[in-house]
Amino acid sequence: MLPDSHPTITLLVQIGQLVTYLFGAIAAIVAVVGLNTWRRQLVEGQRIKLASEALEHFYIARDALKAVRSGAAFANEFEEIARLPDETKRQYDARSVLALVLLRFDKTSGTFSKIEALRYQFMAAFGQSSTQPFDLLRRATSELIAAVHTCMQLERYVVSNDEVGVAVPDGLYQQVKDMHEKIWGAITGQPPDTITKGVNDAVSEIEKLCLPVINPPSRFDRFKAASRRVLSTAKRRLLFWRP
Repeated sequence: MLPDSHPTITLLVQIGQLVTYLFGAIAAIVAVVGLNTWRRQLVEGQRIKLASEALEHFYIARDALKAVRSGAAFANEFEEIARLPDETKRQYDARSVLALVLLRFDKTSGTFSKIEALRYQFMAAFGQSSTQPFDLLRRATSELIAAVHTCMQLERYVVSNDEVGVAVPDGLYQQVKDMHEKIWGAITGQPPDTITKGVNDAVSEIEKLCLPVINPPSRFDRFKAASRRVLSTAKRRLLFWRP
């Protein structure tokens, strides 16, 4: 039997300690990698959930604004628009058509409130530039509401003066017509419907942000995209160096 101080015994002890340290290091590395993977999956899961929620609300908002601006109306919709004490029937008829837009928008305001609530979550998850679709949608809705209020004032002025026989400048009638076309959208497409364009642009931009997160490209798709870039770069270099 070899004594404990024998070189062979010492070497075996050192090898045993080394193996123990090695397994400990491997276990620590595996734990760190596993923790990082879990964190990455957790973050990606939150981004997917946020992207899905935002995209859904933008689609709902687009359809809601179409309904808000629809020229078709049910008789019972006007029952919620009260006639003002100092308002004539002509004044009420002119105002109620426009007030209907505000009434409809107010009933769908929950959707737009949810979208605004997602703005800062989006900034945190996707960066400050990700607020562009939110800005486009806000601008389109603000343009619609501002047009309705402006048109109300113009309509009241025109109708009030017409009822008492006061001449109204021809340019004012054109302004009223232009406001109505902005609110409802011109049938002929002229002038262009800037509100619909703004909403569609907002949806397009949010799709660019959300769809790659919700449906990320496969490894094969990424390989194909990388191959195209390499081939494109090679072609440009060959053309550049052509004698």
